[in-house]
Amino acid sequence: MRCFSMYFLGIDTSCYTTSAALLDGEGNVVREGRRLLKVPRGKRGLAQSEMVYQHTRHLPSILDDVIGSNGTQIAAIGVSGMPRRREDSYMPAFLVGTGYAQALSRVLQCSCCLFSHQENHVMAALRTVPEYWGKSGYMLHLSGGTTDWLCLQWESGSLAVEQVAASDDISAGQLIDRIGVLLGMPFPCGPALENLAASAEDEPYTLQLPRNPNIISFAGAETELRRRYAQGLLSPAQTAAAVLDYIRRSLRRTLSRRRWDGGTFLIAVGGVMANSYLRTHLAEDAARIGLTPIFALPEYSADNATGNAYGALRYYDETR
Repeated sequence: MRCFSMYFLGIDTSCYTTSAALLDGEGNVVREGRRLLKVPRGKRGLAQSEMVYQHTRHLPSILDDVIGSNGTQIAAIGVSGMPRRREDSYMPAFLVGTGYAQALSRVLQCSCCLFSHQENHVMAALRTVPEYWGKSGYMLHLSGGTTDWLCLQWESGSLAVEQVAASDDISAGQLIDRIGVLLGMPFPCGPALENLAASAEDEPYTLQLPRNPNIISFAGAETELRRRYAQGLLSPAQTAAAVLDYIRRSLRRTLSRRRWDGGTFLIAVGGVMANSYLRTHLAEDAARIGLTPIFALPEYSADNATGNAYGALRYYDETR
């Protein structure tokens, strides 16, 4: 039985955000902290060594703010240890979070649950719809580094993720960030690009999807938008709107051409899914083919640690 005076800590050190979150025994967020890693203006990313350096500098103060006086009451810690739960999935940035989590678990004499960054996103969404915990369904992970359609299964109480479809080249988030940097936006560019696209007065320029309907691709769209923008054929607002319109149509085509089990759900997570335009259209498209759309709240769709904290809570409950 869960002890409601206990707390559950989540830690996530992803490519561009240092995060920690503290939940109470009912899954409510008590406190959380996040800091975006600094990317020099005009750059489209960071080297892993720079990510590790910035996470190492950020995490102590974030944990101090998040844990507060509740440290001795932490029952379990959840942390992202790899991008995906696969043997070939590795990223040095996650070593910072796992190192702190393992050290804290020893000092606080509590359990430490290792999740993938992808699972963290799933659990951040499930925290608000706990009735779907343990049920199989589908997931779209749309972020700066990932465009993955996944099947979610549960094996002995643990989440198992299997890829159904993925982008053949760059991710949807990379398309947003690369065009955003071209337009002079700060990295990561999602919020600024969404705001600019909303100001477009004309219909968005319609980029052609790949001729092969089974291919998910964003690199060709980037090349065409760069060319047309350089030639002065598109305004900044039209260019931004064309990016979101292309992503929307790519998602719709993938949904319409794949076989999905009727009556199951689709969890859509990742930084790109904080975009209200894409959320609205994906919800309509998913419902049209019989999938129940589930989103994390916009503020918990981007990288955060609430999913890892919630996973630690659930596994603590199930192993008591």
